[in-house]
Amino acid sequence: MDALQAVAAECALGLVKTVAMSEYRPPFLDKVDQWNKFNRNSGGTLVEKCCHYFDLINVVAQSRPRRVMPAAAGR
Repeated sequence: MDALQAVAAECALGLVKTVAMSEYRPPFLDKVDQWNKFNRNSGGTLVEKCCHYFDLINVVAQSRPRRVMPAAAGR
């Protein structure tokens, strides 16, 4: 994270107006009591894993989001 913060602080990325991310997530590996898989054990996958993506986006954009748009493949 420090290296990314340094790049952003130098304005090496220019003015960031939009950030898009996508991820392919393979099936979960077994963990002790599946602690990170279910909301009853933690905050669920979004909190346990994806919150770090939001941290990275905030660093790159050097601001908090004004709008967020989710998209997902249907089942």
